[in-house]
Amino acid sequence: MLSLGNSKKALKAQFRKNDREIKKEIRGLAKDLKANEQKINQAKKDIRKQAEDGNTDKVRNVAKRIVRLQKHNDQIHKMTGNLEDLQMQMAEMKTMNAMSDAMRNMTKMMSKMAKYQNPQTAMKQLQKFQKAQMKNEMTRK
Repeated sequence: MLSLGNSKKALKAQFRKNDREIKKEIRGLAKDLKANEQKINQAKKDIRKQAEDGNTDKVRNVAKRIVRLQKHNDQIHKMTGNLEDLQMQMAEMKTMNAMSDAMRNMTKMMSKMAKYQNPQTAMKQLQKFQKAQMKNEMTRK
């Protein structure tokens, strides 16, 4: 699925591709769910019609079909929940990747800054600035 050697662009493309596939599957499951609901409603109408005619065997068969469809709907709901959970995990992985990239860039920048300026001299300059600022505040009052 994802390898550590991928470039940033390839990794982003992989995230996008996986996200699109998950969304596509969720839409497909929603269509199946809607179709099953329509089948259940039609089967309920059939049960009423067969019950009025007195066909108990057909009523029993249609009731079994309704139960199977309802179980299938439950499975679809579970699958949709699992896909949405997977989608959230992928989004979390994407943000974690972005954070690690930002931290990597920050360490590179800090190492470059350390080459140009000694941290100890920077600290001394900061302390001098703070002293000067405190003196300015005292003279204003």
